[in-house]
Amino acid sequence: ASSARIHGTLYYGTLSMDDGAEIHGRMVRLGTDGQPVHSLNKLVTSPEAEIPSLSPSRRMLDKLGNTAVSNPPLSCTGWEETRSAFHLLSDPKATVDGILAKHINCTEARGVGYARVLCHQSRFEINDFSEENVNPQEQGDHSAKRGMPLYPLLAVTPEQIPLGLLAIPGLEANAQAIKALPLSPQASIDDAAWALGLMRVNELANSISAPTLTYLADLETGFRELLAVATHPDCHVDWLIRIPYRDGPLANGESLFDVLDNASILGEIGFEQPVSRTRRSRMVRQHVRVARVVLDANSWTPGRTKDPSVVALLANEINPPTDEEPQDWLLLTNIPTKTSNEAVERLRWYLSSRQSDAYLKVLRTGLRIEERHADQRNRAKLHLAYQMVLAWRVTYLIMLAKESQETPIEQVFTSEEWKAIYLISQRQPAPEQPPALIDLVRMVASLGGFVSRGGDDHPGPSTVWVGLQRASHLVEAFSEQGAD
Repeated sequence: ASSARIHGTLYYGTLSMDDGAEIHGRMVRLGTDGQPVHSLNKLVTSPEAEIPSLSPSRRMLDKLGNTAVSNPPLSCTGWEETRSAFHLLSDPKATVDGILAKHINCTEARGVGYARVLCHQSRFEINDFSEENVNPQEQGDHSAKRGMPLYPLLAVTPEQIPLGLLAIPGLEANAQAIKALPLSPQASIDDAAWALGLMRVNELANSISAPTLTYLADLETGFRELLAVATHPDCHVDWLIRIPYRDGPLANGESLFDVLDNASILGEIGFEQPVSRTRRSRMVRQHVRVARVVLDANSWTPGRTKDPSVVALLANEINPPTDEEPQDWLLLTNIPTKTSNEAVERLRWYLSSRQSDAYLKVLRTGLRIEERHADQRNRAKLHLAYQMVLAWRVTYLIMLAKESQETPIEQVFTSEEWKAIYLISQRQPAPEQPPALIDLVRMVASLGGFVSRGGDDHPGPSTVWVGLQRASHLVEAFSEQGAD
């Protein structure tokens, strides 16, 4: 009715709304069986009683998507779940979408309590991924390549807490969705994957009233197709896209850099550049300029006839070292940006992309995903989906420990778990009150080989991952001892 006001999650079979009715929250459509259309029950069509071996697999998937995060992010705790994993990855009815559905639904639920959620899409390639594991019809232009490209879409808070995955274009079955994208005939598979991420965020933004979603991407190539989709009339979501540091024509005949160079300095931002194989860690300070411009459609948005109006943000590094490339960024957005605080906020959002880097590091160095995929040659994509959910949980735990010092330990570990970890790592009985989360994470990492040295206070993903697996064995052993 017109006076209806619904707050929370609405589960519906059929729905009609009068003008004036409001829904504040998520809407989940139910199928004829009474289950959500993306439910994990779609994984297995037969009744659970007829296939008892898959019951543990469902429980394990429920655990991977658990909104309370009441258990540590382990792959398997004991033989029962280990066996469940093998059942899951070998079941012919299992699908990538089915494995990810529970986790994605819980990621959406985790974001409800935030005013804004940043949806950052990145690209990485699984090296040495054997093409014989992938359906040739799904490879597209990448069939001749050695690696397999994936484009995970990670939900992150402005405080840089990773909430979980929203989609993995390149891994999920996206054939029908790609056909519906407003892409030009010249668009590549790579272009389609970025556009899928943007439209996924747009779909979520159209179905919920809170939080405000913002799509972020960092592209070296293919940005024209993504901009064409972002400026399409059917795209209503906020977006912020970093493109290569380049000039380009505007609709009035001026150049983009001429306009930005003549714009006054609106603000200044500073951040610490993390160390990498090619760069040392150092402080970076940038001047920020902002201008609203109208791009020339022929040069910027293929297939569009209307010149798109966007906000351009230019961040130039102040006094960069002579032996390093300056940190100069060019970002385009549809979000109104007029004040210094607004400009700096947009750049802070872009810096949240570090969480995607941290997530990929967990995949590669923590879970060693490029070494593990060969273990399941016949079900390679299922294995990747399973590992990518686990990688998020390790990233989530590490970031909670580093960024949220007041997070109650009970949100991540049960009483039995943290007491067992404390007893083994500290060689003394656990206290009545639990330690701080960061301290317990260091204890977990010590079980995986982490040795704190001076400023080396934050363990890496490899030691946390190994420590969590060993901690699960300790908890199981203590549980059996108590049961006796």
